[in-house]
Amino acid sequence: MEPMTTTTVKALEGTEKTARSGWLTLAAARLGWGLLVGLSLVMFAFAVPARYGELSELASRSSARLSHGSGLLLGFLDGGFYAPAVLSLEVSFVLALALASAAMVRRNSSDWRPLFFSATFVSYAVWATPTLDALALPGVLQTLADLTQAAGLLMAVLFFLLFPDGRFTPGWARLSALGWAVYCLLWGLFPDAPWSLIDPFGASFAAFLVLMMAGWLTGLAAQAVRYRRAGERQRAQTWWVLLGVGVACAGYALVYLPGALLPVSGEIRLLYDLFGVPVFWLLALPIPVGLAVAMLRHHLFDVEVIISITLVYGILTAILAGVFEITLVTVQHVLLAFTHVEDSELAYFATAMVMAATFEPLKRRIDALVEGYFLQDDESEKTTETMF
Repeated sequence: MEPMTTTTVKALEGTEKTARSGWLTLAAARLGWGLLVGLSLVMFAFAVPARYGELSELASRSSARLSHGSGLLLGFLDGGFYAPAVLSLEVSFVLALALASAAMVRRNSSDWRPLFFSATFVSYAVWATPTLDALALPGVLQTLADLTQAAGLLMAVLFFLLFPDGRFTPGWARLSALGWAVYCLLWGLFPDAPWSLIDPFGASFAAFLVLMMAGWLTGLAAQAVRYRRAGERQRAQTWWVLLGVGVACAGYALVYLPGALLPVSGEIRLLYDLFGVPVFWLLALPIPVGLAVAMLRHHLFDVEVIISITLVYGILTAILAGVFEITLVTVQHVLLAFTHVEDSELAYFATAMVMAATFEPLKRRIDALVEGYFLQDDESEKTTETMF
């Protein structure tokens, strides 16, 4: 009887140690998530005014260098449209990934993996956008901002090596993770070094090759190995996410390479400087879209309800923003023609009425579209379960 009792006590002690270790891991993951996500978003928000000024200055310089034959482009630059348009793309990219990331952890805060992947997408978005690069901070704060961006790239590389179950697969993924941790720490401390990736679109060609070959392509190879070993459910969950990320990686190469090959001056170079990086935000849109599809149609992290609400109101906000801009400009031009009064309050009132009239019909249509497309598989599964 004594050996059985001793064995039972040891088993209970082992279980208690495992539970304590799991609790500590989860507590560390929550703390790390809060620090990294909070720091990334706060610094990004503080950098927005500086980025707006940087884009406005770029538009002014470019307008002075363009030929007079570029009437439409000159109107776009001189009319003050360039800076808001580009900044809106950058902010929308960060917000889209932030909303999807919030949905990951809303009902999964007891699992470290959704916390990790959520922090990955937020910190990656802040690193990839040039917004934070425009922020000049004193001393230690600037180092903290640079290390935050380095953490964003490191998290993105680790995403390929850990997604979706949190295990390093294949075995060599651990060595890759260690190498990238050292590399990101070095350029985070020395952001002006020639091998730095503080600005992925302004990095040296050698740094670009390291990122593409040792980062993105190696990560995709690791995911290909994992995909071959995965079951059908895990394949369905990861396919859409990896498709979106893969398209974004290819888009990064397509945007970077022309900048490395074009001459440093000339009108073509000027157009690239104006619109090259903004094109990437359109190519990177498959990332939040892939996340939404994986979570809604294939139950990744089981966040269907929250992400569907986020998706509905995200699309609704984007459409209403476009309706507001188009309506306001149109009404102001009409009133200017008839009343010769600029910036009329009547234009704002009419725009507000149009927004109020279109809000509910638009919401119903978007809601029906999201439910019909993304949740149809879920409904069919429930119907099958009911029948049997």
